[in-house]
Amino acid sequence: MDEADYAQANTEFLESVLPRKHKPVAQATGFCLYCGEPVPPGKRWCDEECHAEWEEEQRIKQRKEGQYGLRKR
Repeated sequence: MDEADYAQANTEFLESVLPRKHKPVAQATGFCLYCGEPVPPGKRWCDEECHAEWEEEQRIKQRKEGQYGLRKR
């Protein structure tokens, strides 16, 4: 094995044991998850703007949790 093979094996190992980051999954509640306005059944946001704002908030929360070592229990 050369250095590239060792690097590849190491990368594959780390990817198999480290947790993967994923997008938050939100359940439909009948209300916009960002502004709280009523939405049709199965919808989560009232418009694209609320959807984008909600996703940005989630990214910020994930960064803060990772930065400060905080984890949900």
